[in-house]
Amino acid sequence: MELLMKQRIRSLKQDFDIYNSAGEVMYEVKGKFFSLGRELAIYEIGQNQMRAKIKQKLLSWMPQMDIYVNDTLVTSIRQKLTFFREAYDVSGLNWRIEGDILAYNYQIYDQSGELLASIQRKLLAWSDTFKVHINNELVDPIYVIAVVMAIDLVADSADAAVL
Repeated sequence: MELLMKQRIRSLKQDFDIYNSAGEVMYEVKGKFFSLGRELAIYEIGQNQMRAKIKQKLLSWMPQMDIYVNDTLVTSIRQKLTFFREAYDVSGLNWRIEGDILAYNYQIYDQSGELLASIQRKLLAWSDTFKVHINNELVDPIYVIAVVMAIDLVADSADAAVL
């Protein structure tokens, strides 16, 4: 499955539209403007309910985002303390992330080493745009989208801390 995640140009809240390979909007990501910590909600187009929520954990040694699906915590994405590269721990799903995360060119593997998804930042775009290829059709795309969005939030938080 191929997805294209595009941030809305005029968005102050990190809103994204997620398109399938036919160019149809499949999911919508909405950020909360006034919240304690960063928070995103993912909606499937055509349904009136939130599919997933990503919420920043405020009291954490390293940046951490918690992912809820159907109001149940399914995983936490935590930045690891490393030198010279970015690394993340994906607890709960037993997924592993490898590649150049800073350049948004990375892969997600399951615990047995099977490639689940590849993420690549589209260069020369007006806003943040990611191409996501999900290799395993048994994987719910909402989990992959939520993990990618959580990593983007952690990277944005780290960039803001540097400024």
